[in-house]
Amino acid sequence: MRRFFYVAAGVAALAVAVPAAAQIVEVGQTTDTPPASCPGTNCRTVTRTTGFLTRAGALQKPVLATQNGRVVALTLRLGAPDANQIKFFNQTYGGPARIAVTILTPRPKLNFKVVSQSEQYALQQNFGQTIQIALHQSLRIRKGQVAAITVPTWAPLLAVNLGGTNSWRAARGTGKCNDFATQTAQLTAGAQTQYRCLYTTARLTYSVTEVVDPTPRPPSLPPTTTTTPTTTTP
Repeated sequence: MRRFFYVAAGVAALAVAVPAAAQIVEVGQTTDTPPASCPGTNCRTVTRTTGFLTRAGALQKPVLATQNGRVVALTLRLGAPDANQIKFFNQTYGGPARIAVTILTPRPKLNFKVVSQSEQYALQQNFGQTIQIALHQSLRIRKGQVAAITVPTWAPLLAVNLGGTNSWRAARGTGKCNDFATQTAQLTAGAQTQYRCLYTTARLTYSVTEVVDPTPRPPSLPPTTTTTPTTTTP
């Protein structure tokens, strides 16, 4: 079943905070977002890391901000693991599924620095749905920064066995790309680490909503008045 879920308090705050002239864009959204892999025998999930989309079909660098603004919401297309799969993932990866939004600044040599991070949100009650979560506090994002997701435990938002034009990158070091149990999630503002692991033919099924900074209005000027010259008769 496809359903949208909103954090009511966050939506109310968003409605007040968005200026009337602001542009709202969905960063990372595509028209062909595939379903996440769970359930089934090939149930794959994101585990204990911070990651971001690097390509989604024809869209390259899909979660790289092209304008300054604020991230106000997170949209997820979640898989629906069965009870046995949920039990296994909870026991193996440190507890129930959780997620946060993380803003990253790219650095040389595939290093990325945490600028800010949202609070974490529980996911299990919404498995099998497409949900949108309004953040309790918006996150500043600037042109050239990346809107990533942080998964300290696990989350069923990984589509697999896709074409070669799909990929995502994770905060794991050289030789650690198949180590899914070690905690590599970036959880501290200012922390910097290498994102050496690039996973191809797979896609993270998320996007974020950005309220773009409004273009400053030109200064207002008083109305121009004209006067008709008077003539005098000698």
